[in-house]
Amino acid sequence: MQKQSKNYAEQSQGQKRVGETVTFVCKQAKITGSITDSNGSPIPDGVVVAVKIYKNVSQGGFVKKTGVESDGSFTIEGLLHDTSYQLKIRIFNSKISGNIQWVDQNKNGVVRRTNAGVFMVGRSVDVRLRGSWND
Repeated sequence: MQKQSKNYAEQSQGQKRVGETVTFVCKQAKITGSITDSNGSPIPDGVVVAVKIYKNVSQGGFVKKTGVESDGSFTIEGLLHDTSYQLKIRIFNSKISGNIQWVDQNKNGVVRRTNAGVFMVGRSVDVRLRGSWND
């Protein structure tokens, strides 16, 4: 049996007998944050930024993605508690050096996933990308 509701993590239970009670606990788990360039400047008009979230390398791969609002804020909902995640940022329509950056433990943009930090739900991740929007 499997249950998935919007903005909640997928849950499943093994085989059950007819008439057996199944209980699912739905708790919202999310990571929120914001994106700026290395100077702390907000996203300029015309630049599009997306955030992809992955389970930590040892726990699996891609989970989901979301767009970043024009004020730089983002929210990724429907995540699992007790799971560590890594964030990958994709930048479109900008001259920033490195249009794909992972987020390290200090919340800075880095090139390689091996340098990416690990984040748990309930945290705010305010990211400072490597480079400026006009580089």
